Amino acid sequence: MTIMMTTAAEAMAGRFTLPFARGTSTLSIPLIEGGNATQAQVDNYDFSDYLARFVPQSPPDQSLLPRPRYILVAERDITVMTQVTVDYRGQNGTATSLKQSRSVSIPADTYAGASFVLDLNGEDDPDIRLQTVHMSPAASDGEAAHWWSLRALLGNLAKLLWVIGWEKDNIRRHLALVQAQHQISAATGFSLDLLGNDLGIPRFPPQPYSFDPATIALYHLDDRPATTKDSQPTEVAQVEDMTVYYIPAGQASHPGTNTGLLAKRGRTLWQRLHLYWLQC
Repeated sequence: MTIMMTTAAEAMAGRFTLPFARGTSTLSIPLIEGGNATQAQVDNYDFSDYLARFVPQSPPDQSLLPRPRYILVAERDITVMTQVTVDYRGQNGTATSLKQSRSVSIPADTYAGASFVLDLNGEDDPDIRLQTVHMSPAASDGEAAHWWSLRALLGNLAKLLWVIGWEKDNIRRHLALVQAQHQISAATGFSLDLLGNDLGIPRFPPQPYSFDPATIALYHLDDRPATTKDSQPTEVAQVEDMTVYYIPAGQASHPGTNTGLLAKRGRTLWQRLHLYWLQC
C-alpha cells in the first residue's frame, strides 16, 4: 500500500474549526497491491468514524448520514490516454446492489495529483462500496495500485472545497517540474539551453544520425503528421526509413509503424523514441 497524495480539498479542510468538521469530512480510500498491471482491488472501507462523530443517534437520523461523492486521483504522471473503470456495488438490498461500473477517460500528459469526478449515475447512497479499479493500457511498472487512489467527499463543504482546489491539484506537479529545471539532472529542452548560456557553453540543436552502409533501418523520428479535411493534424501512422535516400533504387526499406498511435505529436525526440513500437 503506497502513501497517497494530499489533495487541496483535504489540506483546506484541515484549516476549518470544529463546527465545520462534519461538512469538510473526507475519506481516503487506498488500493491493494496485488501485482496486477491492469486492475487493483479497493481496500475495505466504511463510514464508521463519520457516524460515531456526527450521527450519535441509534437508529441514525437519515438526514445526517453522509452522501459520498467519489473522486479518482492520479498518483503518477499519465503519459498516454488511459481508460479507468471502477466497479461498485450497493449493500443491504439497495437499488445498486447489482455490480455496476463507471469509466473515466484520463487525457495524455496528465500530471500526478490531478483528480477526476467518478460519477456513479448520480448515486450518493452511503451503502455503495467501490470494489475494483481497472486501467487500460496496463501500468508500466506492473502494479495498477501505484497509479491511482480514491477519495470520498462526505460533506457538502468537502465537495465545494474539491471544486475550488481542483486547479491547484492539477498545477502542483507542474510547479515542481518547473522548479526542477534549475538542476541539470532534471532539466529538459530549452531549460538546458539557458543553463548552458549561464556557463558560457552554447547548446547546439541535435543533429540526425548519418547513413552508414551497414545500417538496416534509420529513423529520425521527426515525421510530420498528415492533416484532415478540416486542417486538424493527426498522429504519425508510419515512420519513414531514411535509408531509402541512400540505397540503390528497388532495394527494400524498412518503415516503422506507430502501433496503436501511442507516439503522440509534440513530444520530445527521446519521449517519442520510447513510445514508438517499431515493426520492421
